[in-house]
Amino acid sequence: MGLIRQISVDAVKNQSYAHRHSFWNLVKDIATRKGVFMNNLPILYNRKEECSGCTACYACCPKDAISMVEDEEGFEYPQIDQRKCVRCYHCIAVCPMKVTDFPE
Repeated sequence: MGLIRQISVDAVKNQSYAHRHSFWNLVKDIATRKGVFMNNLPILYNRKEECSGCTACYACCPKDAISMVEDEEGFEYPQIDQRKCVRCYHCIAVCPMKVTDFPE
């Protein structure tokens, strides 16, 4: 595991439970208001340009349903195992590329 990925994993795991709990509730509230159905598999990106490869989604997944898969150029991108995913949308909530998807 690379240094950046380990830092991401440690940062997410060291957040307080209360902070994480209120954050996820906020995300679900916003998603509900925007009409996003929380039972669909999260879409992390449609094109590679929509993913920075930061591993935040990988690091925060409570069910280890996300793996980082290397492409032909050596860059790693997240891939969701739909059998493990519980559709909690933590991955969408922490994605720095999706910040504009959830306006106030």
